[in-house]
Amino acid sequence: MKKRNKILFFILEFISGIVIGIFGFLWVTPTKPKYDLNLSIIIGFLTIFLFALLGIIIPGYFHCKIIKGKYGDGIIYSSVYLILGIILVALLGSITSNLLPYRISSFYIPIFTPILFGVLGFNIGINRQMK
Repeated sequence: MKKRNKILFFILEFISGIVIGIFGFLWVTPTKPKYDLNLSIIIGFLTIFLFALLGIIIPGYFHCKIIKGKYGDGIIYSSVYLILGIILVALLGSITSNLLPYRISSFYIPIFTPILFGVLGFNIGINRQMK
């Protein structure tokens, strides 16, 4: 498979992870909060990440079919790397909370970093079997 196609699938997995994650969050969470603020935020982020995982593995299925990789390993690696991304966000949040603008440190980094790690994990998992 050409390197250009791998990059295109990487970008497609990242974008679909973000879009499906945000739409899944809007679809599942209620408009009026039922819980306290902290629990609502945690449930919201977990919902985004679960739907983002779904958004990563849908185009990843077609990527696996093209390169004949193992789809199950990609899902497992993506899940593990997504959790590692969440842990990294917690560490980055404690370090950069006063250094970066509020919108970047509280919205963009916590959403984009785990999804990026999930896409990296998926591609590492399916390409690991090729060697």
